[in-house]
Amino acid sequence: MSSQSTFRSPDSDHDPWEELAEHEETLEMLIEEDVPMARDAEILLEELEKRGYR
Repeated sequence: MSSQSTFRSPDSDHDPWEELAEHEETLEMLIEEDVPMARDAEILLEELEKRGYR
């Protein structure tokens, strides 16, 4: 049985902001539902916009 590691080295070209942008709809849903994490979701969406991912 093999398993894949999700560890990424700091040298890789992995962009966490690009990965987060894939979940933009989820962040918007958190804001709409006014859950405790809604403010954090707003901040992340603002940062995605500043970085050009929205």
